Amino acid sequence: MSELKKITSVNGTVYLFNDIPHEQRNKNGIASGQSVLMSIYEPDPFYFTEDIQLIRYTDIAITENASSKEEKFFEYVKQNSPVAYKKKIVDDYEILDYIHYAPQLKFKHNLVDGVLTIEGEIKDRNSKFPIQNPYIYVGNPKDEVELDEQYHFKYVVEGIDETTDELKVPFVLGTSKAEYGRSFNMKNFEGKLLTPTEISSVKAKIKK
Repeated sequence: MSELKKITSVNGTVYLFNDIPHEQRNKNGIASGQSVLMSIYEPDPFYFTEDIQLIRYTDIAITENASSKEEKFFEYVKQNSPVAYKKKIVDDYEILDYIHYAPQLKFKHNLVDGVLTIEGEIKDRNSKFPIQNPYIYVGNPKDEVELDEQYHFKYVVEGIDETTDELKVPFVLGTSKAEYGRSFNMKNFEGKLLTPTEISSVKAKIKK
């Protein structure tokens, strides 16, 4: 068996890989052997695979030696596949940089005289693979909300009935990889529209 390598494809996918000769596949320029995909999307599991057509050699952008911890991680997944995603596993084997995390939306808001102003910000936990070409819309994909260079935005809703039981603004956050629903929510609590965080804060004060 060849030495364990860490390979990165031209599209940024990262594998731990033992390249095992396979006459027909190798003749066609295809890498075959044992592999573990490190660059999963949280919370997908880790899988060990073998004897598959993994990747064309021409699509491998970087080949590196695996670190000692990565070798141990490979063996762990090999023995226990599938391995459920857990932060402890990621931390123990020092593979945090390879995990793809869904981006998050953080909101601030102001509701005055039926006018709701939402100020939002995209938070990205991906250090090695930052999100690409993010966009925001509500309802119609053609009606994008403008983002600044720091991924901040403002969205205004007028004519809010402040006595309504519930208010939901269904934002969609998209990237080059996928779209994610990230709603801004408010509920009527004691005659006032509040966010879940505000309601928890009020309840905590009442208990005191």
